[in-house]
Amino acid sequence: MAKANKKFDEDFKKTILDLNQSGQSVEELAEQLGTEQSLYQRLVAIISNSRN
Repeated sequence: MAKANKKFDEDFKKTILDLNQSGQSVEELAEQLGTEQSLYQRLVAIISNSRN
C-alpha cells in the first residue's frame, strides 16, 4: 500500500525554517515539534528544496 504524502501549510513550513535558523540543536527542535530528529531533518530538506 502506498504512503499518502502529507501537505504542510505555509505557516508550518515557515515555522520549520525559522526554527532551523534559530541556532538550537536538531535534538531540541525535534523535541519542540514532538517529532523524531530524522523526521525534522527530512522536513527541513524537503521544505528547503521546494522553495528553490
